[in-house]
Parts: sequence; C-alpha cells; structure tokens
Amino acid sequence: MPFLSIDTSTYDSSETIRKQLIEKFAELNYIIHLTSKFLGIYQNAEKPKGNLSTILHSIKQVWSCFLLFLLFLGFMISVTLTSVAVTSLYLIGLIDFLFLFYYNWSHFEYRFFRSLMHSSTGVGILKQFKMLNRIKNISIFISLAIVAAVLLLVSLSLFKISQPVLIDMFKINDDVIRIFYMACFGIIMLSTPAANCICFLYISQVISEYEIFNADFETDANTYQIAVARHYAHAHNRIYKSFQTIERPISYWVSSHILINLVIVLKSIHYLSHIQIDERNAITNLCLAAPTSFYLVSCLFQSICILYVALDIRHQMTRLKQLMFNLLIGQRILHDQTYSLCIACISHFHIHKYGISFFRLTIIDRQFINFICFGCFLILFLSAHQESG
Repeated sequence: MPFLSIDTSTYDSSETIRKQLIEKFAELNYIIHLTSKFLGIYQNAEKPKGNLSTILHSIKQVWSCFLLFLLFLGFMISVTLTSVAVTSLYLIGLIDFLFLFYYNWSHFEYRFFRSLMHSSTGVGILKQFKMLNRIKNISIFISLAIVAAVLLLVSLSLFKISQPVLIDMFKINDDVIRIFYMACFGIIMLSTPAANCICFLYISQVISEYEIFNADFETDANTYQIAVARHYAHAHNRIYKSFQTIERPISYWVSSHILINLVIVLKSIHYLSHIQIDERNAITNLCLAAPTSFYLVSCLFQSICILYVALDIRHQMTRLKQLMFNLLIGQRILHDQTYSLCIACISHFHIHKYGISFFRLTIIDRQFINFICFGCFLILFLSAHQESG
C-alpha cells in the first residue's frame, strides 16, 4: 500500500521520495515559472522577508495591476474595433492570462503539492513522470504552434500586409493603437502555452495518482479485511481533497474554453458554408478559407483534448466503485464491516458527482458531451433549415 502517511519508522524513505518529488515538480513546472517570470507576475509561495523583499513584492503587485489594466483596455479595443473572430481569440488569451495570474498569486502549485504530500507519497507522479513530461512537452509544442500561427495571421491582417480579404477583421486606423493592441495580443497569447500546460499537467498528475491507487487496490489480496478496505477508502478521499485544491479554477478555465470554442466552431462552420468561391482566383479562395479553417480545427482539437481528460479523470475517480463491487461479488469471504463499507462506498459514488464541473452546474461526463453534440447539431440544422426556407 503506497498511500501511507509519513511517520518516524519510514522517515528516511519518505524524505527521499519527498526530495525526488520536489525535483520532479520543479522540472514539470519549469515552463510555467519561466513564462510567469517573463511576464513579471511570478510569485513565490514564501512570504517576503526583509525590507527589500517587501518592496519588490509591492512593485510586483503594482506591475500586475497595471498589466491587467492594459490587457482589459486592449479587450475593449478588440470589442469595438475588431471582428467577432478576433475578439473571441483575444478573450481566450485573456482567460489564459488570468488563469496564469491566479496560478501565481493564489499559490496554486504550493497548495496542491502540500495537499498531495498529506494525502499520499506522490508515488503516482514519480512512477509516471515520463508520461507527465511527455504530456507537458506535447501541450507546450502544440500551443506554441497555434499561438505562432494566430499571431502571424493577426499581425498580417492588422498591419495590412496580407490579402485584402483578411483586412476586414480590423477597423484600427491609428498606428499607435495598432502597436498597443498587438503588444497586448502578444502578451495574452504568450500565456496560452503555460495555461494549457497547467490544466493538462495537473489533471494528469491527479489521474496518475488514481491510476496507481486503483492498480494497487486491484492487486491487493487483503482487501477483504476491514482495516485494509478502510485504508483504501480513506486514501481515495485524501487524493480527492488534493484535487479539490485545484478543481475550482481548472473547472472555470475548462468551462470557459469549451463555451468559447463552441461559439467559434459554430460561427466558423456558418462562415465557411457561406463563402463565395472565386473560380478565377485561387489565392483569394485560400485567404477566405484558411484562417477560419485553422481556427475551427484548433478549437475542435483543444475541446476534444479537454473533454478527453475530463472523462479520464472522472473514470479514474469512480473506478473504486467497480472495484468495490467486484470485491462484493468475489469468492473471498469478507469481514462483516468490509461488506458494509463496500455498500456505503458504492452508494456514495451514486450520490456524489466526481469529476470536473461545467461552471459548477454539472459534471462533464458522457451525458454532458452527448447533450453538447446534440445541441450543436440542432443549432446547425435549424440554421440551415431557416436559410433554405
């Protein structure tokens, strides 16, 4: 059973695991720290000591508030002087920046790490570090590619270097406002890889803990004993409490992206279906379809990844219900209290909803995804029927 509290009898091994976990944590969060420091919003969990540290901390607070003011000013410019597509992209980037800002100033990483050390030894993260590092690298690489393409398209359109068909996205004529808006757009887009990394990396860390937990329960031959079964139920609850330290901000970030991506996808499909193809000019056709198609594919890909990890973490969290049921119907004779504990756990899983929520309204599960897909098809069908009529 790897999910044991640290005590004096296991101090040496637990301290070694703790040091390894700190090193792995620092390596996994390196790009997040680097981006935060570059933007000037990095905040250490330690309280400032001394006059100089206090002054620097105050300067960071003033800079962060000033930067937020500039970015919201850029959003107002985007709402009034750009198209809906560009405003949606700016809003996504602004949400990513606010998420990264909250990550630093709420001590997101420290609270999760401290809770994780209280709930388990972090063995899941250590055993699946290569997979977590791969997830981090893939999320950063894909995010950087999308950000680079978005910045290229927006800058070409904003400064009127591209084909005339793309210039209509902006109504900004003043050069100073253009430069200011592009600077704001670049800052928020810079935070996108870090924000995606935070979401997918921390969810994957919780998933890895539950995977090791479930595998350990499944292979343990002593789960018929009440002490062992109660230990696993307690360990499951402690890991869930670790997830609760990050669940609220991640749920809001995930919900915002799903909602905005859904709007962009529907608007993109509607726009692509109404493009007037110029048979004599292939470049114009490409300029018409390429940016919108890129936005469509990017939003779909991110939404699919978000929904996949949401389903995966829910599956790993609720898998104990199936394991408890298998224990009940197995051939081993259970202790009387173990039988009651299994019934209580199964009933608890039926009542309590585990997973990532959608704006704290409902859990993202298969039923939620079916509802979203049905709603999208219904909107597209009604839109097509209305236009044909």
